[in-house]
Amino acid sequence: RIAYLAGVAPESRETVCDRLAWYVLAHGQKGIPLRNEYIITTLTEAYRRAPSQADGLPTHLHSTIHRLLSLGVTALLCEHDQLAFEAALACRELGIAVPGRLSICGFDNSEWAHMLPEQITTIEQDMEQVGAQAAALLLGGASRQPFEAAQLVIPTRFIPGGTTGSAPEQETNAEGVNDP
Repeated sequence: RIAYLAGVAPESRETVCDRLAWYVLAHGQKGIPLRNEYIITTLTEAYRRAPSQADGLPTHLHSTIHRLLSLGVTALLCEHDQLAFEAALACRELGIAVPGRLSICGFDNSEWAHMLPEQITTIEQDMEQVGAQAAALLLGGASRQPFEAAQLVIPTRFIPGGTTGSAPEQETNAEGVNDP
């Protein structure tokens, strides 16, 4: 029961589109039903910090986390580490145990992943390799006409932190059936 959180629509940024595509693909490969209400792509930076109704009330991010928990979500996969950091802080403010009640994972292994004592679990991209490959493509393509499109896959690395753990036990309803 993993939700995907992003601050922009997938079609507006290719990296967000790719990350969402892999989220969807992983669900399919594991035979996990995909729930549209678990995919949130409206958490822009300004919107995350704006009160949902009036000053002093929870932000949209707080409300989103509450709504996802009510749907049975046990983990958040965030578009980037800053959003993961903000989600972890919101959980602290709400009294939600991370990772006991909700696991959080970011992406990029940026400075945001290291701003909490427990460090945020993240996915690291080898940005040096990305830059080197991009430069090689540009330099190699400058002499060719017409330019041929190329797609390269640069490996990523999982960096475990203190914001992920085992999923909480599923609660059972009155009939003794696990809630989804």
